Amino acid sequence: MRKSFRVATVFAGAAACAAAFAPAAGAAPATPKAITPNDCTAGEYDWAHMWYTVAERHPTPACYGGTGGYRIPGSKRFVQFCPGGNSGFLGTSRGIVPFSAGAYSIPLYSGIVYSVNIGRHSDPSAHCRP
Repeated sequence: MRKSFRVATVFAGAAACAAAFAPAAGAAPATPKAITPNDCTAGEYDWAHMWYTVAERHPTPACYGGTGGYRIPGSKRFVQFCPGGNSGFLGTSRGIVPFSAGAYSIPLYSGIVYSVNIGRHSDPSAHCRP
């Protein structure tokens, strides 16, 4: 009797542990938020703007809106960045570049930008020049 009681206790404990880590019925899995990248051609004045170097042959700046992270494919070089209404950081070949909301420019010195990370959008009145 004693041995069967111990086996039942171990089984009940394992079932309780599995239930604690299982998602609740009907709960949707968490999906990461994503940044929307595009060319700055649709009036995204409060989005983050990044200007390419002349060598990239891309006359329109890149725009980034939303929250989350975006990995920039390739080894694109940029000359300046305007955060617009956003706060976060850039991952660059020169290190991490933090930014907060505002209509100002951050020089990037033709560095490679690997990622744009926006933590929050807090100032829709902070506009970057097109």
